[in-house]
Amino acid sequence: MVVVPIWLLRPLVRGIIVQTSTLRPGVSQIVVVNTGIFPTEFRVPGGQVAAFVNPGYRATLSGPVQRGGQLGLSQAASFHWYAWAVVGLFVASPLMWYVVSLFRPSSRVERDLVLRGRHVRVPAPLTLPDMNEVLPVLDAPRHNRDYSRPSPPTGRSTSGGSR
Repeated sequence: MVVVPIWLLRPLVRGIIVQTSTLRPGVSQIVVVNTGIFPTEFRVPGGQVAAFVNPGYRATLSGPVQRGGQLGLSQAASFHWYAWAVVGLFVASPLMWYVVSLFRPSSRVERDLVLRGRHVRVPAPLTLPDMNEVLPVLDAPRHNRDYSRPSPPTGRSTSGGSR
């Protein structure tokens, strides 16, 4: 959702040429305005370099004209060393999070799986009887009852009265 607009619109590092002029034969001058979000470095091949042009500011560069009568211009993000360190930490943060999660005490099983290649033994699944093979009732074990003894009381009245 964020990458496509940044890739298509390029709002981070952008420059617009507002003026070009010829200083002498073979050498031209260009005025460019930084319209991006980040500080930018503009460079003319074989000519001047304007580093740390803040957003909204302009830079005047001169350099030799290339074949075809055009003046080349390149642009790149221009940060101080500590800003590049912050960008590097931001870009490397998913990798650092993964490495830290490998060595946390709560992830010992995952660490063993990833680093040592061990496999966790899964207990055998519960085996159920084959439902296609049904024993007939006649094959069921017999329950032998001794009719000489009275049956245990069930708690129901057999006198026929209702309460």
